[in-house]
Amino acid sequence: MALDELAATIETIKQRIIDHRSSLAANETRTRQVLIDPLLAALGWDVSDPDQVELEYDVRGRRADYALLVAAQPVAVIEAKRLGHQLVDDNTMQVMNYANTAGIEFMVVTNGDEWKMYSVFERGAIEERIIMELSVAGFESHVIALKSLTMWRTNLGTSSAPTEANEPVIKSLPDFQSPTSHPGEIRDSNAGRQRPADRTQSNDQMGVNQIGEGWHSVADKTFSPAHKRAAKYRLESKEFDTKNFTDAFVEVAAWLIRSNRLSVNHCPIKSTPRGAKYVIASAPIHENGNVFKSARELPNGLIMEVHSSSEDKLDMLRKILELSGVSGDSVQIKWE
Repeated sequence: MALDELAATIETIKQRIIDHRSSLAANETRTRQVLIDPLLAALGWDVSDPDQVELEYDVRGRRADYALLVAAQPVAVIEAKRLGHQLVDDNTMQVMNYANTAGIEFMVVTNGDEWKMYSVFERGAIEERIIMELSVAGFESHVIALKSLTMWRTNLGTSSAPTEANEPVIKSLPDFQSPTSHPGEIRDSNAGRQRPADRTQSNDQMGVNQIGEGWHSVADKTFSPAHKRAAKYRLESKEFDTKNFTDAFVEVAAWLIRSNRLSVNHCPIKSTPRGAKYVIASAPIHENGNVFKSARELPNGLIMEVHSSSEDKLDMLRKILELSGVSGDSVQIKWE
């Protein structure tokens, strides 16, 4: 799939919203045919092929307008509304709950203009489960193209070559919030104000006792994270929880961007000097033309490839820190 072709389809849909808003807002079926089906087709889902898309899919007694199928199994269900209709209602919540029970990992709700994709298995309020949202009328086409790749068929998995089916191509990175400070800034307890983080602090300066049992500096190349899960990480002495090393990997890159240490000028960053694969780039496409298998969106619009082992991520993290002029000792990880 070429991104320019996807962007061209989005431009067509955008114009249809402008030209036919009144008629589309009055009819859900028309909205599906004119706005929703073309975007799904551009993302690799042939709505006319029952092996790929099942219409009016029964989810434990409730009907979902679409089920996206891989190897005859639903990987996502879609609730369709007429243009302009509110996306979340009682029926939406019921379908999400039934999808959870049925083991369907993703749910999408759309009115042809607005799209929201949810992680069904995620705990918490419905707003906390959103992994992608966009407005066709409200975003530039290239931005919509990148965001919509969360629904790309190759990304959600194919019967011949599944790729990261449980982690969409691009997940928007939420704004990171801390009760005391923002990554990239350290709270000065003496002066009561924020000051720039010290980039050169090392383990020797911090002391072994401050690192603590179970903590490992990113600069420590003797440690292997194989078969371990990251529980917490520190950015220049501030401690944060994490679900896995991928989250820590992305958050450190985001912190470098927010603290003006990593910018577009550094990119693309390759995984190896002579390799064709990127770690961070302005678009989710490697030098050899392959699309990122699993990536995250960073705060300044850069895209980070996270499809790699923990060992490789750790090596790449060291490289990114070095390019940013930051000591590896500034980042520590506690492994379970």
